[in-house]
Amino acid sequence: MEAQTTKTERSLEASMAQHAGDGERVEALARTKTFKRSWIQLAGTLVQIRERETWKRWGFEDFDDYTAKELHLRGSTVDKLCASYGFLRANAPRLVRDDSPAVPMNEPIPSWEAVQYVAKAQERGAADPDTMEQMKRAAMKIPDSVARTAIGVGKPDDVIAMLERFIKAGTNHFIIRFWGEGYFRSIEQFGNKVIPYFKEQSKK
Repeated sequence: MEAQTTKTERSLEASMAQHAGDGERVEALARTKTFKRSWIQLAGTLVQIRERETWKRWGFEDFDDYTAKELHLRGSTVDKLCASYGFLRANAPRLVRDDSPAVPMNEPIPSWEAVQYVAKAQERGAADPDTMEQMKRAAMKIPDSVARTAIGVGKPDDVIAMLERFIKAGTNHFIIRFWGEGYFRSIEQFGNKVIPYFKEQSKK
């Protein structure tokens, strides 16, 4: 069965075809399309474009205008990606260097959510130096692929699918937390779509 593509993916693909002669621009589009599988590559590309101000050559008003209109990324997402990449560049540079001989090809990539959490903790001075070092080491050991199977990220359907995987495995209790800029919106969607879905399932 052929995988369905979203409207955003089709728009990104169209832009890739339109700007086929501009390698840097196409690379940014392609990495946005595969964002869920390779956040570090996308974040690195975004940081590079922002630092070089390449968006000016492409006719955008500013960096935010470029990421919103061409890459269809929310400003908050871009800020978090760039901040997480900056944290890795300062604390684990081997993970962000394509030419680093010290990084095995099969080494797991840490979740950007975990990296962002530790970066925020360090920024706020939320822990003593020894505890921060332990948090950093722990964050680097949580692969992005694993984190996305253990947390509900995305639309209500994505959260439902994640919860159903655990229910099928025998889980009967969950601890639910919400965070981020869309905190109250997330709670509203969870109450309006996720909870009613499982109430209906329990009646069957």
